[in-house]
Amino acid sequence: PVIGTVTQIDIYGNNKWQMVFNTQEKLYVVDINGHYVDGFPVSLDYLATNPVSIIDYDLNKDYRFLVAGNDHRIHNYNIYGKKVRGWTLPKTDTIVSRQIQHFSVAGKDYIVVSENSGVIRFLNRRGEKRYKSIENIYVQTNSELLVQKSYCIDSSSIVYIDSSNQLKKVFFGGEISNLDFSLDSNNIFHPFIYEPSVTNLINYGFISENKLMIFGPENQLYLDRESEYDLTNNIMIRNNYFILFNNKA
Repeated sequence: PVIGTVTQIDIYGNNKWQMVFNTQEKLYVVDINGHYVDGFPVSLDYLATNPVSIIDYDLNKDYRFLVAGNDHRIHNYNIYGKKVRGWTLPKTDTIVSRQIQHFSVAGKDYIVVSENSGVIRFLNRRGEKRYKSIENIYVQTNSELLVQKSYCIDSSSIVYIDSSNQLKKVFFGGEISNLDFSLDSNNIFHPFIYEPSVTNLINYGFISENKLMIFGPENQLYLDRESEYDLTNNIMIRNNYFILFNNKA
């Protein structure tokens, strides 16, 4: 089965999209006609443990495809299905199940690797250590792990929901912050986080059986809406819209 979701890219820059995805055994790039792009699929000599990550460092469509393996290595492939020369095959201490992330601050690239043990590693384009690791980051299984960039790396942070269902912000410089919001005390809320594509800023959501509350990146209240339907486990976010499934849908 496919690990994670399918992502669209445009290798040739002609607005004819390709789909990228992976299974445990193979990495696929397929065109809109269902044909494999030259060099794909790549047969992996390990078992993939996470969804493939797609990085376009210089926004020139020279994509890199990063996959973590059960060999505790991070593997890197180019648009021709070849292993990237100069990549050091960085080693992790434990399995990586989450998708690898990338961001840049002050002209430097950071590849973010989140191990299942709670260790966050920061690598450069060669797979070498770029910044000190962070430990004891225990993310709830169904929570996102989102990067909030700032003007420098020390004041940048990650936002996530921890294993005790609490919203946390951890600054790369070391400070840890519990995120508190003014919620309706008559409801039991479950938090979630998301990043609208129109702003690329982290928003915070809280959902109960009949109420949805959304706060913006500065903790300002955007939405406070009640519903006649049970919202728990019946709402999803797609293309900046909230989609509700009721018991008749």
